Amino acid sequence: MFVHITSTHTEDNCPGYDRAKLPTVRDAWAKRNDIAKRHNVKLHWFLSTAPDHTFFTLVEAERQTDVDVFMRELLPYPHKNTLTPVITAEELEELARRLAQG
Repeated sequence: MFVHITSTHTEDNCPGYDRAKLPTVRDAWAKRNDIAKRHNVKLHWFLSTAPDHTFFTLVEAERQTDVDVFMRELLPYPHKNTLTPVITAEELEELARRLAQG
């Protein structure tokens, strides 16, 4: 299953304003692919809208719990995460075929 994650944090919780947090955060981001593998997650992309305090992540995983623990380690400070299951264009075409069949 593909999952699109929107992660937001507040300005007062932003590691960009707290230099003590930055090494831990940078380390997690640098190891993002290793963290993903450890949690049985395939990371497709990890994007930021800095300085808007928002991240967009696309992952592939069998279980939501794997995604949950991956995100907690990838963003090691409080975030609001919204997980949205998404499908590929091929899956969308298959859905349209099945819906057309009745």
